[in-house]
Amino acid sequence: MVRRELPIQVLVLGVGDVNKGDAGVGVRTVEILARRFQIPPGIQVGDNVSIGKGLSAAIANAKRVILVHALRAGAEPGSLLKLVGKEIPDYINRQTTVDTDVLSTILTQSGIAPEQLETMTLYGIEAAEVDAGLPLSGEVAPQAARLANLLAEELERLGYTVPPRGLLSSG
Repeated sequence: MVRRELPIQVLVLGVGDVNKGDAGVGVRTVEILARRFQIPPGIQVGDNVSIGKGLSAAIANAKRVILVHALRAGAEPGSLLKLVGKEIPDYINRQTTVDTDVLSTILTQSGIAPEQLETMTLYGIEAAEVDAGLPLSGEVAPQAARLANLLAEELERLGYTVPPRGLLSSG
């Protein structure tokens, strides 16, 4: 018997390099989300490395894409920012993300149509340290955990049930 996978309705994608301090906050945030919450069918949670060669297709085929990435927008380190739709390429063009080339390449290679851009959201956390070999900074690490909770809340607003792991269901 062949098991059919449900089409991806929502892709939650962490973008970044975990070997460069706060540049890895997108990846670390989606890891926390997947660890803390039960992700229902129809939602794919991953990062630019774990999804690999299927990344362009995953983005192109998802009905909604939520990106999580480190920013360098001049705000206080650890500040959260939410961009929607056409605000995303404007930010990328101003090079206010860490590893702008990675995010730009992902979006370009995915061949995103302008109408699909309207269903995209970028959550950014202002980076403090992006040097090789560092963990997340003290300003950014707690915000990654906070953002994971906010992502679960957003998925709930989209109509999905995203319960915390470890809670027993009644009934």
